Amino acid sequence: MILLPQYPDFDGDSHLYTLPKADIEAYLATLDPEPLIPQPIPFINSGIVSLIDGFQGFEAIAFAGDHVYLTVEAELTEGMRGYLVAGQMIPGLREVVLEVVISEILPQTKHGVKVNEAPIAHCFGSDLKAQEPLPFLNIEYRVTDATSVDSNGRFWVINFYDPRDKNLQTDSDALADCFGWGASHSTYNQVERLVELQITNDGIGLTDTPPVFLQLLRNVARKDYGLGF
Repeated sequence: MILLPQYPDFDGDSHLYTLPKADIEAYLATLDPEPLIPQPIPFINSGIVSLIDGFQGFEAIAFAGDHVYLTVEAELTEGMRGYLVAGQMIPGLREVVLEVVISEILPQTKHGVKVNEAPIAHCFGSDLKAQEPLPFLNIEYRVTDATSVDSNGRFWVINFYDPRDKNLQTDSDALADCFGWGASHSTYNQVERLVELQITNDGIGLTDTPPVFLQLLRNVARKDYGLGF
């Protein structure tokens, strides 16, 4: 597992962090385990931070072999912006080095019928050149972290709602109408669920797999579970 801090230089140096899968499995199989200690990976941002106006940190990371891709969030006076950057993982997890190539991810709005009638998924080649976007299903609330895609084009995302996001309130939730609510979701107002999606020639849509509802905590809306497995 590779852990990406929003600000990799938060401790004075610049690092990503790693935990071996075997260590995680051993921790989960132990009744009284010792805390896991992530190991640092030097992170060379190649000056990209200074090239992006309004930089507000790194948001996501994905790997294809030794190639690494990261998204960046930025806030300008005219609104939020997203960017895609790429780099290399040096063999042996010695370091991650970014390339000075930046592609802008054109902003849309948050998902949900009332605030975005025609959502899309932006697509890029391995060279970061923009490709034709894919239609994306209209799903209420926020869609955040995602897993990698399997051989059938299926993957899971976090579908999240914080009641403080007043503009995302809705009286109709197609997923809930189809599958119902979890026990704690029938009591509290927030939404925390995992939803399986699939990429097809027609775009990105739902599968027949029911959502996984997470047990809610009273007055606490969580969104950062991390689905990079």
